[in-house]
Amino acid sequence: MIIEISSCDYSQIRPELYPIPLAKIGVNSVNGGVRFVRDAFLGRPASIVANSSGAPQPANSAEFRPLREWVAKIVEYWRVPIGSNIMTGVIAARQPIGKYRQPLVSGSSASGETTMIDDEKRAAAYAAVEEVRPGMLVGLGTGTTAAFAIERLGGLVRAGLDIRAVATSRRSEEAARAAGIALLDFADVETVDLTIDGADEIDERLSAIKGAGGAMLREKIVAAASRRMIVIADASKRVERIGRAKLPVEVLPFARAFVAARLENLGARTILRQGDRTDQGNLVIDCIFPEMPDPCALAAAISAIPGALGHGLFLDEVDCAYIGEGDRVIRLERQATSGIA
Repeated sequence: MIIEISSCDYSQIRPELYPIPLAKIGVNSVNGGVRFVRDAFLGRPASIVANSSGAPQPANSAEFRPLREWVAKIVEYWRVPIGSNIMTGVIAARQPIGKYRQPLVSGSSASGETTMIDDEKRAAAYAAVEEVRPGMLVGLGTGTTAAFAIERLGGLVRAGLDIRAVATSRRSEEAARAAGIALLDFADVETVDLTIDGADEIDERLSAIKGAGGAMLREKIVAAASRRMIVIADASKRVERIGRAKLPVEVLPFARAFVAARLENLGARTILRQGDRTDQGNLVIDCIFPEMPDPCALAAAISAIPGALGHGLFLDEVDCAYIGEGDRVIRLERQATSGIA
């Protein structure tokens, strides 16, 4: 991934948008532009290198100052240990950044060594966050993939982005507060500009199954209130047709046995989540269907069961999906499909 910055216009790049997978950063101050080379999701070495034939400038030169300040912001944001020679020019790039930057929210790798799935989740989350604009009210999803989006938004907020947010769960609310994101009580909100959330399955039609984290009722309400909803996921969640993942149903405790029996009448094998209550204090019954030929009919049938308060079928709510697949992110739109290198 290469971004060209001409005429030393370093203001075009915000450090929190471009994670550098390094322990140290290579810098040459030169006349002309600077090439910022990154490979953020594969963990390969990257560096900031000279992009013209001009000679390095003194550390206190007018040209070097903006570059030095820009690099310092990156170093501070990513908590990179640097050598004392940053003021004189070159610092070698060697070790993965994960060893140094600690996760801000649950869902990141505590050891700093992320799996490929984590990399795909992170890539999808970062791509989705690019759609956030100043002044927006953003819906924050729940789960490990949404956690990467919350982390990234927190970095943008610390860098000056002015947004507010509503959370779909207490966990996401706690993560958002820790990241410095201003939160509103959704009870006072009528409309959300943009919601970013994960999924357990999503197909080409942008039908999804959600709710592994038990927040599907709040997630669906926030999604319904959103002008645009984005799903973010790793490649394993992309399927030809939804239906293999467990379908969670939020159930009023008073109606547990009754709802379970009705769900079984619909063809489900039901599993009550033990010791797991939703933020509303309700139960979750996971449903395993041998097949799901008509998700719309199934959604209507579940919604008609008294005591079934919500389910994880999101059939019309999703407008866009960002799917991390290896070293790229695929964007799926309800009207169009495109790839992002």
